[in-house]
Parts: sequence; C-alpha cells; structure tokens
Amino acid sequence: INAPHEERKKIVLKKRDQDYFEVLPEGWLEVTHFSGMPIYLHKQTRVCTTTKPYYLGPGSARKHEIPISAIPCLQYKKELEKDRMEEEKSKEVTADGNSGECNALLAKVETVSENKKEKSLDYMSVRNYCQNLFEFQTITIRKFKTWADRRKHTQLRKIQQRPSLPDGTKLITCPLPKAANTGESTAGRSYRKEFVMNPAGKSFVCILHEFVQHAERVQPKYTFQELENASQPYSATVIINGMEYGKGFGSSKKQAKSEAARASLEILIPDLKEITDGGNRKLDPSLHDFSFFNDILIEDPRVSDLCAKAGQHSPYQILVECLRRNWGMGDTDIETDVRLVKHQKNEFVMKVGKHRASVTCRNKREGKQRAAQAIL
Repeated sequence: INAPHEERKKIVLKKRDQDYFEVLPEGWLEVTHFSGMPIYLHKQTRVCTTTKPYYLGPGSARKHEIPISAIPCLQYKKELEKDRMEEEKSKEVTADGNSGECNALLAKVETVSENKKEKSLDYMSVRNYCQNLFEFQTITIRKFKTWADRRKHTQLRKIQQRPSLPDGTKLITCPLPKAANTGESTAGRSYRKEFVMNPAGKSFVCILHEFVQHAERVQPKYTFQELENASQPYSATVIINGMEYGKGFGSSKKQAKSEAARASLEILIPDLKEITDGGNRKLDPSLHDFSFFNDILIEDPRVSDLCAKAGQHSPYQILVECLRRNWGMGDTDIETDVRLVKHQKNEFVMKVGKHRASVTCRNKREGKQRAAQAIL
C-alpha cells in the first residue's frame, strides 16, 4: 500500500451503458486512447478503428442490420436520452410520493434476440441519421436475373467501347492471287489474302491503279485519241493485260483519263456506284469521319490496319513526311534492323537520329509500322 507511486489525472469517456451480449471478435481488444476515447486494436495486423467492430458471420454484407454500437456518436446520443428519460421518470415518481417503489430493486430478463432487435438498426434508420450529417446522391445500378445475362451485357459494353470504323464506312476488298514463284500448290484454293482499300478521298484513277496493281499485279495503260468534237476533243481508253475496259471523254486528257478510270471501275467493281454521290460522280463526303481515332492510343498495334481501312497515311508514311518537312534540322535518315528471336518472332529496330525504337513483330512490314508509331 505504501509502495512509491505517482498519481495523475486522466480524462476518459464516461460509459453510460454496457451491453453484456456484445463480444469483440477474436483478436480485437479495447484500448483507451490518450484523448480519452476508446479505440479498438487488432493485435495481429495492428489495425485500429474508433468504431466497435462486430462479427458478421454468414450474413449479407449489404443487407444485414448494423449494431448501434458500430456508430459511437449515435449510440452515446441514445444512451444520454435514455438516462434523461429515466431521471424524469424517477422525479415524477418521487413527486407522487411513491419513493418506496423507486428504491425497489427491479430485475430484467432479456434474450439475445430481444437485445439484438433493440440495439440494431435497419438500413432506413442508418440512412435517416446519416442524411443529417452527410450528402447522398441517387445513382443508377443494373441488376440481372442470371450471371449469363450479366456476362452478355458486359461483353456488349466492351464491344461498344472498342474503337471501330464509322457505320457509313465502305471498303473495297478483293482476293490477292498467289505469287507465281512461291512454289505453293494452288489446288483447291486460288487465293490466300485480301486487299482492303478505303476509296474515301481518292480519285478514280488512284483507285483503279491500286486495285489493278494488287489484283492483277500489272499497271493499267491508257491510249488517247483526239476527236473532232469542240466540247470533248479527247478520249481515253484503259487497257489491262491487253484488254480494253472503260472509255472516257473530256475537254482535256486529264478529264478523259478520269472518266475512263471511272468507267473501268464500274466494270471491275459494280458496287462502286453506291459509293459515288448521285450524278456528280464524286465520292460521298460523309465517308470522311475519323473521330474514332480519338479513342485509340498512338501505340495501339491496330493503328496501321485502321489507317489503311480509313484511307489514311500509315504511321511510317507520316514519319517520312515529318522528317521531310524537318529536313536540315538534324539527322533525318531512317535506319532499320531486323533480328530473329524465339517463337518465330522478329525484333525490329528503327533509329532516327537520337531516337530509337525496338518492337517485337511477326514480319518486317508490321515492325516498320509499329516502330514508326513508337518514334512518333
């Protein structure tokens, strides 16, 4: 009793009520902070919280009733109200002269379910209390009947978020013949690849040349004639592999050549009439919609393919044009190197001045485009 010791004052929270049914989960203990407030510590993980933790069990984390002890401010407020009501009740009993009844010892029998019902809050009670302290907002959620419906909806959303060509885009596709010197058998299958071209923004002459070069592997030729016609003194005829195709007339050789190319395309590609804009015989200007490129990263490996389908310059062509416009401002030469790596992959290295890019690709054509993207 007389052992040397030191006494000091300590301020702690005054406890109003004690719930004997509530037990802390395993590993948790209550500690009094220097501020006087009780905190709860998980010894193994050293996690602290100012609200009393409780064991959920197999119940739903979204739908279960929250114990009032998990909201310290609300719990203490209700305990103060309960004490005040008991004091007022005792004063009324004393004023009536029934002090004997007031001093009598009253025992109370309570079950776990009754205690849980009394000291638990449903979601509406918690929301009504929190709405006085915080701001809430209404959001839209989707609830599906089955997981299959949820997966289907998720897949559709992913497809919608993928960058794709505009709905009005029209492409010209044609199968490419195999090279004669490959030595591969052509039995059963005469073609193995397809040539894809977007005609938007290109003249009929340009479309004809690209199509014939890929499909027939030859260059179209033109023969011109002068006519005794004041309004259209020139005529042009397209010859492919020694065979005459379209014929055009015009006030100049250029116009006659364009009309001959258009007439030849209508023979080779009958569906091309749908792309022209009525009788003006010009490509539909609505095809020039490139907004989908805004959702694509410049490093995306699909950029080269999308550029070809959109009728735009490839990344390598853009790089060459940038270097041409900046000629004289440093080293603008392009150096490339290809090295075979494992799993039939190639490492393509491109150097432009002090810039260097290395990509893994299937072939040199793909590596040139992707390396140009990295340099850009």
